[in-house]
Amino acid sequence: MVNGKVSDLLHFRDSLFFDNDLSFVLICGGACTDWIFTLEPEDHGKILDWFEGKYDSLGFDRETLGNVLRANGELPVHPYGLELRDYMLENFHNVPLKVQHGSQGLNAAIQAAAFGFNVSYGHSISKDNLETLRKKSPASLELMKGIDYEEGNHEPSVTVNIRTNMGNGTTANVYLSDARERNYNAEGVLKHLDDAEERIEKARKQSSGVAILVADLQVMGHSVERDKFSEYLSKMDELLGNISKHTGEEIRMVVDCGGLNAYSDEEIRELFKNIYSHADVLGCNEFEYQSMKKALDREKMCGKTEPSCFVTENGIVNLWIHTRDKQTYFSRRKKKPEKKEIEKIAKALLFSNLTAGLSIEQKDPVTLEDLKGKIDMVKSGKYAFR
Repeated sequence: MVNGKVSDLLHFRDSLFFDNDLSFVLICGGACTDWIFTLEPEDHGKILDWFEGKYDSLGFDRETLGNVLRANGELPVHPYGLELRDYMLENFHNVPLKVQHGSQGLNAAIQAAAFGFNVSYGHSISKDNLETLRKKSPASLELMKGIDYEEGNHEPSVTVNIRTNMGNGTTANVYLSDARERNYNAEGVLKHLDDAEERIEKARKQSSGVAILVADLQVMGHSVERDKFSEYLSKMDELLGNISKHTGEEIRMVVDCGGLNAYSDEEIRELFKNIYSHADVLGCNEFEYQSMKKALDREKMCGKTEPSCFVTENGIVNLWIHTRDKQTYFSRRKKKPEKKEIEKIAKALLFSNLTAGLSIEQKDPVTLEDLKGKIDMVKSGKYAFR
């Protein structure tokens, strides 16, 4: 496990993370829009009442939803995401509201472009989401001029993100997603995978190193029939297996476990076998970790409770767990990593924390100049980084 301090970040210019002769390639990604509402705890009752008559079709009851709202959890509410969004827009007029593109992959691509990386996204983005970006984040749309993408006609999925004021300055995040029913871009994703190796090879020739991100796996698992899901897994297994043959410093593959709340245990085990096991770095939050552990426990693959079981028993080299309050990094190595490598990992953790915090503050992608300005404030004591 790696920990770090803000002081470790103050001389960040020597880190490989800031060498702009690197490429960033996304080989899977979704297309959803987040509608973010900030409410008071007493407003939860209105949401619970709205779902009356719908619980049977959703597969959970009022008490379950209430527990999720109180515990800042995640819950699939397909096919009611758009309807819930419209209800909240009509009935919560005076609350702070933010709308952003919800695709982790696209957000990472936009952020990488802001840092000067060569970016290959290659996916289609719905007209609705492009309009959302135009209205709410023109800076993101400007950065996307250098990113390869297509404008698509598919309907975006919607995530209603509820941030609850708790009275002590903190908020709880609840994600109610309709992704399984709304995201009908399956054919586009399968087509995109066909040329992924070609795009990766092009990126390798253009740059000294390539970071590959596999994110938003719900684009398939939440939306397609079983035969298409199997086809997708087969393609991903072959593709990632070929990528994994490239070793050394020139290429790194990161897989994010977004959207596991809508998969069955059997599907999670298939994802682990065909996708997650290929990752140089596997990233997840605490809810996704618990979903994976439960699914693997059923197969007697992981009988321990510590996150390190994934890196010691299930073939994962590096596990990166990110929660609302902290990040933790586990690694499976034959020998203890050198001090310089540990310092780089600590910088990466602190760098991502600071970038995420700044992106929330300014509601737009974070540039290197933004980071430099904030770090100068940290050094002068004018900014409290927590």
